[in-house]
Amino acid sequence: MVDINENKQSDYVDAMDEIKESTRYNQQVSMEREKNTTKMAMENSRLNVEREKIASQKQIAQTKLDIARENKNKYDVPTSKQNKDKK
Repeated sequence: MVDINENKQSDYVDAMDEIKESTRYNQQVSMEREKNTTKMAMENSRLNVEREKIASQKQIAQTKLDIARENKNKYDVPTSKQNKDKK
């Protein structure tokens, strides 16, 4: 039992305490890293859902626009029968 730093505790016990603290710190860092990774994955998932939602809304708007154009052209262009009736 050697006590180089003269703290009335074996250097072996001091080394074990340091190892425990180091292990505890590494576990905390690892847990924080895992938390951040999970948070980033969830955020990416949320953003992907938002992108899909915007793409769907854009597609719906384009479909409505196409329908409106078709209806406008359908009802605005006079047919030959309507031209004869007006004369």
